[in-house]
Amino acid sequence: MKKITLAIALCATTFAVKAQITIDPEIGLNFNKIKTEVGDNSSESDDSKTGFRIGAGFNIPLSQGFYVKPGLFYSNKGSKTTTSIGDFKTSLDYLEVPVNLGYQYKIEGGKSGGIFAEVGPYIGFGVSGKYKGENIPVIGSQETDINFGSGSDETKGFDWGFNFGAGYETPWGIYLKGQYGLGLGNLSNIDNVTSYNRGWNLSLGYRISL
Repeated sequence: MKKITLAIALCATTFAVKAQITIDPEIGLNFNKIKTEVGDNSSESDDSKTGFRIGAGFNIPLSQGFYVKPGLFYSNKGSKTTTSIGDFKTSLDYLEVPVNLGYQYKIEGGKSGGIFAEVGPYIGFGVSGKYKGENIPVIGSQETDINFGSGSDETKGFDWGFNFGAGYETPWGIYLKGQYGLGLGNLSNIDNVTSYNRGWNLSLGYRISL
């Protein structure tokens, strides 16, 4: 029994050493827009809005280059549009929880860094939002808070979708990642209208071994 216990402990220790679990803080920019569909055939997409994204993920190796990476991020999304009566910007802040499955290929055994790809679902919880108009005739500018809820004049606070990303990691643990977020959660409470978050993210991160 002692031998079996010792063997299990040695295996667990060996896996922990080889696994090299890391925490990966990231900071980056979002280039997001809100795609709105009215009815069955009509759709429109606002212009891209630049926001920020900051947080961290836990990189947990599985086997042969594969890993799973849950995380927690504060992400600013939204959109902007220019019309004949002014410039309008929607800003939505979320707490996001992604869970990505990834694969990394180490170049020359890691001496030249590595390239990686990730894909996985995310869920987001709205924490704040603003709607701002500028260059409006007579008024000039106007700003109102966006409320999350189920009312027709509110925005749904729950968002979800999938992330698709790829990047390059240097031999020193610093990495650059590009990612596309395909939002599938309807943000609108209005009948016959659907709105989705869609956009790109460019992030700089660093792997810290635990």
